[in-house]
Amino acid sequence: MKFIARSDGSTIDAFQWTAGGNQAEEPGWILAKLRSGQVRIVDSQTALLKMEIDNGGVVRIAEIDDWIVRDRDGNVFPFRPAVFGKHYRRA
Repeated sequence: MKFIARSDGSTIDAFQWTAGGNQAEEPGWILAKLRSGQVRIVDSQTALLKMEIDNGGVVRIAEIDDWIVRDRDGNVFPFRPAVFGKHYRRA
């Protein structure tokens, strides 16, 4: 899904990660990152399910309901829902 940055009008791809059967979408770009190992699902046997996103040695952690963003350079990172809503709007 496309979103527009409120600050500068740039466009990004994003989806909200629910980690369950109610996942609205799983974009091809996140599936490719999972296959490559750049993104990993951790603690999959517990209620502490997380997504680790490695951008060249900088690892960020996404929790369920976070927004996962891919910027113009192909970098992927998480945003908490309240923060995402302040910075982006649907295109």
